[in-house]
Amino acid sequence: MSVYVLFDTETTGLTLPSTVPLERQPYVIEFGALKYNVSNGKISKLSEFIKPPIPIPSEASKINGIFDADVVNAKSFPKFLPKLHRFFAGVDYCVAHNAEFDLAVVNHELARCCKSFTWPTVRCSMNEFMHLFGYRPSLKLLYYHFTGKELRQTHRALDDVEALYKALQLAEFFK
Repeated sequence: MSVYVLFDTETTGLTLPSTVPLERQPYVIEFGALKYNVSNGKISKLSEFIKPPIPIPSEASKINGIFDADVVNAKSFPKFLPKLHRFFAGVDYCVAHNAEFDLAVVNHELARCCKSFTWPTVRCSMNEFMHLFGYRPSLKLLYYHFTGKELRQTHRALDDVEALYKALQLAEFFK
């Protein structure tokens, strides 16, 4: 049976074109993940603030509710990286809603600290369920489609991951 990690990031902003220097690309300020072992049903979670080397822009704080004061005592991304490696150990698949974005920001962080990370097979839940809607659905829409309930989206990493997990369970995604 398979082991999945569902993950999400909160960041200082949106990714910019690849021609923009790395130091201007967004930084991760929160990483949330849920590891699910299909064979035994075991779930473990990871939620951590990450201190960026820049002040968190007010535009980002308005969306995710994360402010400089929240990350003042947090680890930098390079110090968080060993925990990330341990959490992904033995994982077959990773899933993110809009995986392209989350992978890009984590890969920017890795490039800034000259580290590498071997991603397991990546699946994007937006792409996986595009056939149901004719377009890439938002997490709110996907959650509503499978649960019949409105998602009060907090734009906090672990909250979004837990909502995604619930929707994917009901969609029988993990078979």
